[in-house]
Amino acid sequence: MLNRIETSYRFRSPYSYRRIISARRNAYINSARMQSANADTFTRSHFDPSGEIENNSSCYYLEHREELHEFSESLKKLTRLEPLNIAKGDYAGTAKSNFDIIKYCETSLNKNISKYLEEAGVPKDVTFEFDFHYSSDMVSDKIEITKISDEKYRETVENILSGSTGPFTIISCASRVMNGYISSLYYPWISKALDRCFGQDINDLSIDENGDLRGVNKNLQAAFDAEKKAEEKGEYFCAVQEFNFPVNNIEAIVKRLVSEENITPNISHMGYDGECIYTNDGEFKFGKDFDPNLFSEEKYVMRGASALYLTVYNHTSAWLENYEKFY
Repeated sequence: MLNRIETSYRFRSPYSYRRIISARRNAYINSARMQSANADTFTRSHFDPSGEIENNSSCYYLEHREELHEFSESLKKLTRLEPLNIAKGDYAGTAKSNFDIIKYCETSLNKNISKYLEEAGVPKDVTFEFDFHYSSDMVSDKIEITKISDEKYRETVENILSGSTGPFTIISCASRVMNGYISSLYYPWISKALDRCFGQDINDLSIDENGDLRGVNKNLQAAFDAEKKAEEKGEYFCAVQEFNFPVNNIEAIVKRLVSEENITPNISHMGYDGECIYTNDGEFKFGKDFDPNLFSEEKYVMRGASALYLTVYNHTSAWLENYEKFY
């Protein structure tokens, strides 16, 4: 039985935040060999502007560029150094650790968004809703405002949100995972890897009545055979080393994703109520309607252990092996 996660989260200060990185460095080094993540999956900071900022409402970004960049870089270091307690079966502990980081990010984001809105001259009573289009490569993330209480400030708000997509990436990923859309996060990532490593189009694959894959090309079949051969010999199989594929369980994850019927666009529905950012992607919500009591259910603990972006891509084996517990 999984232990219930404590419902009161302690928000860390920037000072203690930096200490986390140092304290976990050794743990990361010791567990690095156990990880099969694609090290090239996330490399770009999303605090970089996509083009020149010309209107006065975006001056806040230029003034705080260094601050935002520093926050982004420290956050990326922290998530990379997060120890994989999940490898030891400590799902509750890993979920708690993940949410300490996510809640810290959420608190910092709310503070900065409110500050930048005020600096840009947006009245405190202006509320808005928006869609965050999440991408696993962190390059094509985008924010689209779907509703705003005063159209006069639409462009200003869009500029402010677009300058802070890094924290939104973390919250969006967590929201999607916590509401059960884990396969949707994995699907485009694995689809690209199949094409890159084996020249395999995932759309050509299907599952027959016997549960076998159909449409597998010779390159992917060779990978399946190599994986099976290593398993029969009791040898460790490293898909990254052998095929530059980011997941060791090649056949298992391909079968799972091809058989999934609920692959949806990775869009997180969010809003700002004048005080904080909130999400509305399902039963589990961040912000004003956050309900920590949901962690009394096993599926939310399991999801929470994989909810931190970057580490979610390390946890494919746990997801595959304990699939039923996530839903």
